[in-house]
Amino acid sequence: MKKEKSAVLGFSFGYRKDAPGISNDALISALYWKSHWLWQADLILQGELADSARIFSSLYHISSPHIAYEITHHEKEGAYLDTDEVARQGIEFAVKNNYTTLFVLVAPTIPLAHRFFAVICTRKYA
Repeated sequence: MKKEKSAVLGFSFGYRKDAPGISNDALISALYWKSHWLWQADLILQGELADSARIFSSLYHISSPHIAYEITHHEKEGAYLDTDEVARQGIEFAVKNNYTTLFVLVAPTIPLAHRFFAVICTRKYA
């Protein structure tokens, strides 16, 4: 029997020139403080969330998260890294690495339609 293997697929929201952004910081903080058990899982994160996770763990002197894969750019040269592409790359990585369960991490402060879109995109590629 295959062992269950799970990961978190995180979509970022917002960005500041020199920092991951308040929304991404809040999302990483919530992941650690409210769903600590997911902090221990493998993380498949969009770049801004990965940056925020590294800053967060350093700032609070806590264990670094295991960022299994960081999604930083669209595979098509010059194309915008949108939600659909993050989902596609994340699912592709998850399938290739035999993950059986993915927890979708998306900011609750963003419009409901965008949150549903992130989940729909993830299901589309699963």
